[in-house]
This record gives sequence, structure tokens and C-alpha cells, in this order.
Amino acid sequence: DCLLASCCGRGYIIVLMKTVITQTRRQDWVAGAAVLVVLLGITFLHYTTMAGLSQLHAVYRYFYFLPIVFAALRFGFWGGLLAALFASLLFAPHILFKWGSFPEDSLNDLLVVVVFYGVAIITGVTIDRLRRSEAKQAQTVEELAASLHQLEVQGEELRRAERLSAL
Repeated sequence: DCLLASCCGRGYIIVLMKTVITQTRRQDWVAGAAVLVVLLGITFLHYTTMAGLSQLHAVYRYFYFLPIVFAALRFGFWGGLLAALFASLLFAPHILFKWGSFPEDSLNDLLVVVVFYGVAIITGVTIDRLRRSEAKQAQTVEELAASLHQLEVQGEELRRAERLSAL
């Protein structure tokens, strides 16, 4: 970090960091919008497909897992949980509309909604733990690099002192 600052100047590093943060925020917005669009697309498929085509509806309900898992991978626990909540809110009216005609499928749909939350929680918690572990490892690497640099400086000072004492 100090070598980079001395080569490029601290102003450049600050501008670079702001650019990276801005790009990350923009990418987060795009990813969040993509999750929303996919959820709405899957819901559109459900509501525009005839009720009698239960095989298609069975496939569509499992499509909801894709944006939920993506949101959990991208945004962690809360992202996955919000995606699961949004998916279940979009999917709930579909379940209620067909409850009278296909009660077995509707019960299955309700259980799938519970699994939405389970998948979101498990994936989100796992990703959050992984990120914390990676951050801790990065901090350890930085500390070890600083210790190594300090040892190299001390070694150089010792060699200089030995040379001076030999004179």
C-alpha cells in the first residue's frame, strides 16, 4: 500500500477506491434489478399459463429458486431472504386462486414457499460466513506481510550494525 502510494500518489488511490466503490454499487443495483425482473418474469409465466397445465406450473415454481439463490450468493443472508419474501408474495395469490380446484398442488406450492426461505437462509448464512472468513484471511495476510517487512528492515539494520562494528 505504501509502495503504491509513493509511486502513484495518495490522490490517485483515493480516486481509484471511489471508482471501485461506485462500480460495485452500480453492479449491485443491476444485480438487484435482475433478481426483480426474473421474479416478475416467472410470476408472469404462472399467471398467463392455463391452470390445467399443472406440469408447467410445477416447473415454473422451481424457477423461483434461481433468483433466490442468486440474491443470496450476491447479497448474503438478507438479500436471499428478501428475494424469498418477494417470490412468496408474488407466488401466494397464484396458490390462493387455484386452491379450490387443485388442493394437492396448492399444498405442495405452500411447502415449496417454505423451502424458498430455507434455501435463502442456508445459502445466505453460508455466503456470509465465507465472506467473513475471506476478510479474516486477508487481514492475516496483511499482518504477515507487515511483519515480514518489519523483519526485513530489522535484518538490514542488524547487517549495517555488524558492518559498522567490524570497522
